[in-house]
Amino acid sequence: MAHRLEIRLQGSHSIDELVSLQDYINAEHGLRAAAKLERQATTDGSLGAVVDLVAVALSPGGVAAILAPALITWIRQHRSKVSLCIKKEDGSEVELSADRIKAVDVEQLRKLVAEISEALADGDS
Repeated sequence: MAHRLEIRLQGSHSIDELVSLQDYINAEHGLRAAAKLERQATTDGSLGAVVDLVAVALSPGGVAAILAPALITWIRQHRSKVSLCIKKEDGSEVELSADRIKAVDVEQLRKLVAEISEALADGDS
């Protein structure tokens, strides 16, 4: 059974950044076509819906280990501050930001990828 993750960019961002994130995830080996943009219904009375997240369907058995480095690489490619929040089906969240990731060395980066992979795979079989 696939696990669903919702990835939201924090702060102000453009639809182009969400499309870029979706495209990057889908281009990764093992994650092909796993991500799609989703619109959330508005509750403030405005017309239409806003695209505000990238939904990712992860297959059990280690796909989270592919997603974590893909997300870190995508964040590191941005020159401006980028933060994202990953919400799992159980409601728990993992947050990543460019400020935290850009300053790390290779060994710290490996540890960060392992931590994120473990957090995303929690409950994965």
